[in-house]
Amino acid sequence: MKVNKIYLVLIGLLLILLSACNVSKHLADDEFLLQKNSIIHTDKSIRSAPLEDYLSQQPTPKFLGFFYSNVGIYYALKDKKSGFDRWLMKLFGTEPVFLDKFAAQESARQMKSFLYNLSYFNAEIDINYNYKGKKVNIEYLVDPHKPYLINHFEWRSSDTTLLHKIDQISGESYITTNQVYNSYKLDSERDRITDYLRSNGYYRFNKHYIEYAIDTAFNNHSLSIVGKINLPTTVLKNKSKEQKHQLYSLRDIYIYPNYDPLSVFNYAPDTLMVNIPSEKEEGTFDRYHFIYYNILKIRPKVIGKSIFLGRNALFNVEELKRSYQKLNQFPIFKYVNITFAEDSILDKNKTLPLDVTIRLSRAKTQSYTIETDVTNTSGDLGLRGNLVYSNRNLFRGGELVSLRLSTAMESRAYSNYENTNDNLLFNTIEYGLYLSLRTPNFLAPVKHKLLPKYLAPRSIFQLSYNYQTRPSYERHLGITSFGYEWDMGKNGLHRLFPIDLSIIKIFPSSEFQANLDTLTNIRYKDQYTDHLIAALKYNLTYNTQKSNKWEDFTYLLFRFEVAGNLASLVNDMSKAELSTEGYYTLFGIRYAQYVRGELDYRHFYAIPNKQGFIYRAILGLGVPYGNSSALPFEKGFYAGGANGMRGWAYRTLGPGGYAETNLNEFDKMGEIKLEASFEYRFPIIRYLKGALFADVGNVWLLQESELFPDGHFQLSNFTSQLAVDGGLGFRFDFEFFIIRLDAAIKFRDPAKPAGSRIVVDQTHFSDIFWNFGIGYPF
Repeated sequence: MKVNKIYLVLIGLLLILLSACNVSKHLADDEFLLQKNSIIHTDKSIRSAPLEDYLSQQPTPKFLGFFYSNVGIYYALKDKKSGFDRWLMKLFGTEPVFLDKFAAQESARQMKSFLYNLSYFNAEIDINYNYKGKKVNIEYLVDPHKPYLINHFEWRSSDTTLLHKIDQISGESYITTNQVYNSYKLDSERDRITDYLRSNGYYRFNKHYIEYAIDTAFNNHSLSIVGKINLPTTVLKNKSKEQKHQLYSLRDIYIYPNYDPLSVFNYAPDTLMVNIPSEKEEGTFDRYHFIYYNILKIRPKVIGKSIFLGRNALFNVEELKRSYQKLNQFPIFKYVNITFAEDSILDKNKTLPLDVTIRLSRAKTQSYTIETDVTNTSGDLGLRGNLVYSNRNLFRGGELVSLRLSTAMESRAYSNYENTNDNLLFNTIEYGLYLSLRTPNFLAPVKHKLLPKYLAPRSIFQLSYNYQTRPSYERHLGITSFGYEWDMGKNGLHRLFPIDLSIIKIFPSSEFQANLDTLTNIRYKDQYTDHLIAALKYNLTYNTQKSNKWEDFTYLLFRFEVAGNLASLVNDMSKAELSTEGYYTLFGIRYAQYVRGELDYRHFYAIPNKQGFIYRAILGLGVPYGNSSALPFEKGFYAGGANGMRGWAYRTLGPGGYAETNLNEFDKMGEIKLEASFEYRFPIIRYLKGALFADVGNVWLLQESELFPDGHFQLSNFTSQLAVDGGLGFRFDFEFFIIRLDAAIKFRDPAKPAGSRIVVDQTHFSDIFWNFGIGYPF
């Protein structure tokens, strides 16, 4: 009966939506609601997506992608004057988009111009308007005709030295013969030549010196291109004279480490000259002049090692960019400015000298902040507060030291073995202390010259302590780690931690310990016993996503760690004996030994009107060996939850086709994980976004287990053990944070007997699993 009432409510809401969809009565005779744009072309080699960027009018958005109720709400409230009505209209209403033929014609003109730049010089675009009552669909019929091919390309200039340099990199050219003409590739070639020359001493060169002459005087749809390098001109006695492009070299480099444009001093500054071994030539030095007032608060050599510009070197724009990048990584500097002053007299190498001035404006050395946030650990909600102290130059080397004191409360699910009568909203309390030290330079017991400046990683030291109390136990967690991070181009980041030590101490209550003693599930018992993890970790992150940009992006995260080998070596060397339980210890604590890897790949396809498709694939593998019979609980793989298989609660899916013989044991850990997710994201109203999604995956054990029958991975039948779910999501996007509600149902349940695993036809409204989260799932 309850389900029937729910259906009645849904039908009532649907009728309300349909009644609000009748917006035709609000439209004037000459007003037509733009419903759809279509681009139809005869050449399949031309993609529609680039042409869609030139549509000046986008269709009127629909609520849930089907209804114009949002437009109906706009008309119902647009003349209301109360603040509440105006707020409702702004939140739920959408102003309609009417047909504008002038805008459509401008769109066609822009698309034709775009095709012209792609060599379709004779392209034609016709526009059809298909009316359906007070709604209209626009069709753009594109006939590009035959494109033009490049039959000849060459560079010309009276500066033969420049032509010789360009010829040396001709193999990297974006322009080749027998390819379709593309003006955008001409722009890329212009930028390539400019960057190359500015990286080889031509300080004054810019892309405006490059122009192209295109000859289409052929009857076979081909053309020739001549790239011309123009020369700079000087005016002398009212006459202009061309001269060759001049090489520039660096001379003196002046650094103002405490620059403040508002400070005025009535005395001369101090000057310190610092020599740093050059990487360009053995036995030479780069000389830097530090100019400062009062006290020099940061060590000069630390700054010098972060500058890639060297005395007597040719001007190099890439080294200038690296210097900016490296200096901006110092948290103590809020502003970096590098300028050049020219000399008009040639030096002995026949180059014009450049004096370099580097101005470094400092940020405040110390700061205090108070932070509060809402946490979401795979569906378990909580609150966290932090008091953070930061020092940006503690040891006069631009180091960032952060000390954070935190406290958190969280509502976590219990297993059946954690008996408690606690009815509080937050049943888990945490207190923590976190200390980190980040240096902008490389710290290691090896000579720095082994690594060039541009590869030298940043160093990270971390120390933390966490205390957690639950009704059934208390847990103490201490972690210390030391490692490095360094950039991989513009979008990549490496992180290597050769030292990562974790010590976990558990103090179960007497009642909980009695329950644990009754269990035969070793994995479950091990998560509540003391253990030590001494690991080496490596992470690689690659992310092309740009903030506030609705465009395609790729995200890749690779994690690898190996633990216990050093501890095992220490035991072997000391000839340690096994404990009575049959394992080795270090400092009296059992240590874990395993190897673990995980790959997380995502790709987003952006489509117009803030719509998009995104998919994610996860592959994980962990292998325990030596001193471990299973992965540590916190290193295992789990399925379910708000960010994974959304049709299941976190840690309740798998392993494999395991069907529970008891009540929920809450220990569904695996050593193999395969998971994929797909989402179609679309706007609904203003801040409300929607998503249709599907998830497929599971976790498995590597070996057969009596505790988890049918839970181990077998290549021959793992596909039959894949779980599948799907559903509808709502995301309230307030730009600075996102609140998410995903409703999921199970399509395929591997815990069911073979032949009965398709369960979507047995689903009731009460079977919907609701996932609440902060931010997107991926």
